[in-house]
Amino acid sequence: MANSPASDKLVSDSQLYELFNALSASVAPCLSITIDSRLQISAAEGDCWAVFGVEQLGPNVNQELLSERLHPADRPIIEGWFATPQSTPRDNHLRIRNGSGQLQIYQATFAASDDHLQIELSDTREAARQIGAATGPITRAVLETTDDFIFAKDAHHVLLTASQSMATLCEPVDHWTEFAGKSDYEVFPEELADDYYRLETEVYAGKKIAREVQRFERTDGTTGWVDNRKYPVTDDQGNMIGLFGIARDITEQVNAAQALSLSASVFEHAAERIVILDTQGRIIQGNHAFLEHVEMTAPEVVGQPLAEVQRASHHLESFDDVFPILRDAGEWQGEFHHTHDDGSSYVELARYTAVRDSDGVPHHYVGLHSDITGLKHHAEELEHLAQHDELTGLANRSLLGDRMGQAIAHAARHDSSLAVAYIDIDGFKQVNDSRGHDVGDLFLRGVADAMQAVLRDTDTLARIGGDEFVAVITDIEHDADYIQATERLREAAARAVSVGDERISCTASIGLALYPQDGVEADLLMRRADLAMYRAKREGKDTVHLFGQSHRKGSVSRERLEEALNTNEFELYYQPKINLFNGELVGLEALARWNHPEKGLLSPGDFLDDIDRENLDIPFGEWVIDTAIAQLKSWRESNLHVPISINISGMHLKRAGFIESVETRLRSAQLLGTGALEIEVLESSEIDDLRKVKEVIRDGAHRGIEFALDDFGTGFSSLTNLRQLPVNTVKIDKSFVEDMLHDDEDRAIVGAIIAVCRGLGRRVIAEGVCSMAHARELAHMGCINGQGFGIAMPMAAEDFPTWQETWASELPHWRHRLEPNLPWIPRAETTRPSG
Repeated sequence: MANSPASDKLVSDSQLYELFNALSASVAPCLSITIDSRLQISAAEGDCWAVFGVEQLGPNVNQELLSERLHPADRPIIEGWFATPQSTPRDNHLRIRNGSGQLQIYQATFAASDDHLQIELSDTREAARQIGAATGPITRAVLETTDDFIFAKDAHHVLLTASQSMATLCEPVDHWTEFAGKSDYEVFPEELADDYYRLETEVYAGKKIAREVQRFERTDGTTGWVDNRKYPVTDDQGNMIGLFGIARDITEQVNAAQALSLSASVFEHAAERIVILDTQGRIIQGNHAFLEHVEMTAPEVVGQPLAEVQRASHHLESFDDVFPILRDAGEWQGEFHHTHDDGSSYVELARYTAVRDSDGVPHHYVGLHSDITGLKHHAEELEHLAQHDELTGLANRSLLGDRMGQAIAHAARHDSSLAVAYIDIDGFKQVNDSRGHDVGDLFLRGVADAMQAVLRDTDTLARIGGDEFVAVITDIEHDADYIQATERLREAAARAVSVGDERISCTASIGLALYPQDGVEADLLMRRADLAMYRAKREGKDTVHLFGQSHRKGSVSRERLEEALNTNEFELYYQPKINLFNGELVGLEALARWNHPEKGLLSPGDFLDDIDRENLDIPFGEWVIDTAIAQLKSWRESNLHVPISINISGMHLKRAGFIESVETRLRSAQLLGTGALEIEVLESSEIDDLRKVKEVIRDGAHRGIEFALDDFGTGFSSLTNLRQLPVNTVKIDKSFVEDMLHDDEDRAIVGAIIAVCRGLGRRVIAEGVCSMAHARELAHMGCINGQGFGIAMPMAAEDFPTWQETWASELPHWRHRLEPNLPWIPRAETTRPSG
């Protein structure tokens, strides 16, 4: 060749045409085949290997090869010749798949012969390679530096040259000089090559420009869009000798247009009302929902102040008040309450935001109005369900806790009093057992309605479980206020309730505790009202008992309590805890007793309230800890290894250095890290600062001290406490366990607690196991450990070794007595308290 890629001599158009025509004229057919109308090959002459990758073709040899290898889109070209035979030869292009499975483009000359068609196939790639090599320095500079995808082809779809940028699209090509003499099928995926071929065919057919936006993918995996344009190239006589193409990357423009189109569609079809305002609050644009809401057309609202449009359409959102805030702050959110023409009301949430330019200056505002009436109603329903008893509609434990907290805070601010009435329906169990739960539920609903009717709007009545209710009576100025209120409650509870054809009546026992005389915290008032209620039951039921009537009159002085502590009148008794499945001892709970020189042995209910009242919780708790550790050490020295759990006031958890103090005492007794001591915290005790208590319990765990949550289910926020406090063990309160065999609600509560605790990885111990029937039912529910009078009564330390020996002898018979075919026997429980 006269010119090479390295030549600095420019090649003129006329020289290029002459070179192209000379080379084109010298292109000889590489294969000639004769086919019939079924495209079966009857004869072949030439290089069969170059086209089909086979040695030879002929009669009865590979007759179907053309039909198999021909591009489906080119088959109609051949079939058209048979349908309308031509008298003179004519050039076409055919795409044929070679022996390697790749499509190759051939110049095909057709000539009819009787009922056969002779096709001469010519490969123009070598000629294209020579033409492509004749590129001057300016052209090379453009091809090497342009960002556009530039290419030129001969009249047979074969590349003469292409830009270096195109090499980023083609896996087989590293440098632009490698494009010459290749078809698109050799450098692009076949699907793309088909698209390019289709577009080029329009140019070869005489179209002045063929244009299409097409997707591309670079070899590094990035994708985009190009504006692909192809133009014919003609010689001086106007004969087409090839085509020139330029594809420009328009990815950003396409993405922007798509985003704009999507935004416009969303804007127009959004169910929410959208309005765009200028910096003066005038409407620039509103979507269909907005225009429909104000019942105006776009020309009527554009340019008008939003506040005026709202007033004209009788939608008084008071935007006059909103816009100054929006202009100053750049954003505003609020609710508008409206009334439909039919009188029904609805609520919408409005959000307005400033759209700023590059300097941060607002140039318009976008407002979005959403109808949230349904969400409001749903939220109210959920809130009501979460805070109210499903059966009676009264407040539940959660709402009662909130109301009590508010009432106490109000009373403290105004130096006033309030009363907490704990109400238990006498004889309800008999109603439930004899008439069924459905009747029992209807009866309770009637009693609740009757009691609610006699209270003021400022008072609260809650159902906290089964047949137990709590009333909070506020703004008490005189004793007569709470006396009259509780008497009205008692009378209301005793009224007969109509259930079907029956009239059913019961009485009520009511315990009463006063703020601030009987306590200043909700949990303490509840406990004392509960104690007073039990005293009312013991006094014959159908009565009201005030906590202070007995507890304050018969209270013990601080001096007497301190004397009892100093003279060792208090003693710890121990109640065994066992594995219900095999009867093995798993621990002891330490329970305080007072060996009163005059009254004899007193239970905690007889003196703990006095200790609480006189603020002796801390010294009494310290005595419990010291006594339990001393007993553990003594038993260990006697080779008796059994863990002890102790109860302490929540006040201990608030004291700085509490855990370090316990750790020091355990280390001194050589018990640290042995799991010998477990600290039980009453759920209803002073654990109002959950974050602080959580930290204390976690600190104890790091030091080898385990914690249990006692009386679970009796507090106001049981699940909250369980989820947030990383305790090892949860003790189900005996009030649920004792009645679970006869009360479906208590049984359901026990089952739910067991399931939740096991799901959270907590050990579970059921208190109040009064009989073998309780143990059997608990075992079937998956509760592994239990304690109660049905297993063993609390006992003095000196009596425990004898009991243990006796109990050990009965172990082989325990499982048989429990049930001979329990479905499984659990191994020792492990714990993973949440943090």
